[in-house]
Amino acid sequence: MGIGPVPTSSNLNNRKWLRSSYSGGNDNCVEISGSQGRVALRDSKRPDLTYASFTAPAWREFVSAIAAGTLT
Repeated sequence: MGIGPVPTSSNLNNRKWLRSSYSGGNDNCVEISGSQGRVALRDSKRPDLTYASFTAPAWREFVSAIAAGTLT
């Protein structure tokens, strides 16, 4: 999977972060942000912590595996 280097907080803090509408408005979820062919993922409760970063193809593969129930 195309998990890459973790972006620095300075280039992610200026991004727009998206949260699923299924989160119900609480802070117990993850947020994503996309830019320059990568998708960043963070914990909404602790946005100050490290972010995970994926290539766009790896993110699509990950989401597809979740939808198909094939993650092991």
